[in-house]
Amino acid sequence: MKKIFSGLLTFCALSACWAFDIGANASSAVLGDLLSGKASFRTLNEFKDKRTVVLYFWTLNCPPCIEGIKDFNALQKTFSGKNVEFISVLCEDISNPKTAARAKQEAAKITAPVFLDSKGELASAFLRPQDRVPVLVVVDMSGRFIWRGRVFNGKAVLDDVLAAKFDVAAAVKRDGFERDLTAALREKNFSRAVVVLDQYSRAFPADMGPVMLQARLLAVELKKEKQALRILDEKIKKIPQAYSLYELKISILMQNRKENSALLDQTYRDMASTIKDNALLLYVARQLLMRPNSEWTVPHAYIVLSEVLKRKDLTVDQRVRSLQTLGNIYYRAGRLDKAVSLLEEAVKLNKDAKLSPMLKTDLDVYRNSLEFSKTL
Repeated sequence: MKKIFSGLLTFCALSACWAFDIGANASSAVLGDLLSGKASFRTLNEFKDKRTVVLYFWTLNCPPCIEGIKDFNALQKTFSGKNVEFISVLCEDISNPKTAARAKQEAAKITAPVFLDSKGELASAFLRPQDRVPVLVVVDMSGRFIWRGRVFNGKAVLDDVLAAKFDVAAAVKRDGFERDLTAALREKNFSRAVVVLDQYSRAFPADMGPVMLQARLLAVELKKEKQALRILDEKIKKIPQAYSLYELKISILMQNRKENSALLDQTYRDMASTIKDNALLLYVARQLLMRPNSEWTVPHAYIVLSEVLKRKDLTVDQRVRSLQTLGNIYYRAGRLDKAVSLLEEAVKLNKDAKLSPMLKTDLDVYRNSLEFSKTL
């Protein structure tokens, strides 16, 4: 958990000096040299009162950026003919011939005009130190910078912007909280950061991010584990299907797993009886069995699977996999008779041989082990 949090501190240790706040007039922003595509414009001011502008910030040595190009192109296609201007911004120094050649190659894949930001001036105007490309930026028709985020959230944002439903005041408020948070973390003033996050989560109760970071800070930096757990429990009551909240609670409890043994068992039991996603719970159980500290995690996998197998909405595949995984747990625990029984039940359900190729193999291993144990 310390590792998860350290990245944010690293970002915030940088100078928090981006030019435009959310809600600010960004029409003065100047684009760099045109690398690819056709464009007669050079500033965002040329779109004021005419079109909403979408900027895609990316770099070459960023796999998610390259992968995101197709999503950016798809977004442009979705809003074709709807008064939205799409612009790609490559934040790269291409003075090296090899870099320039690759830049042109990748830029050719983008359907929107591609501008160079070789000195990072445009990026520093819109992006914060903690932002990592690819980042999508939206500037509305009035020239206001109203949103930054990921490409996959772009459609919902643009739908609201074009329908005049986008809440700029809320976006400004979020940005203010994030500025205060960045300043507090940069100064390592964790008590102040917790206060900001509490205000943030109260202002936007549907958001899980502020609460989760607040809990991390309380548990890791301020050593207030009980307070962190109380905050997470309150959020879980409001959003009971949010697995990430349980996951964070478990990671905090695992820091003192001997003392928190009973509470860990109960948390897994609560999670397994509350979350409705059967596939997710099966994945969780299998991951628990693969962890190196299995003496702790195998009992938790047992708790999850025992709850899952009570459900009537399991598909045949899910029930077979549950029985197979539970059989593996009994096998590890030395209950070979029970392991064999569970695998025999799974084999009866498994009418499609491709459903679980290892099922018959596992059953043979368990039976052989059971027979051998009788000779000892």
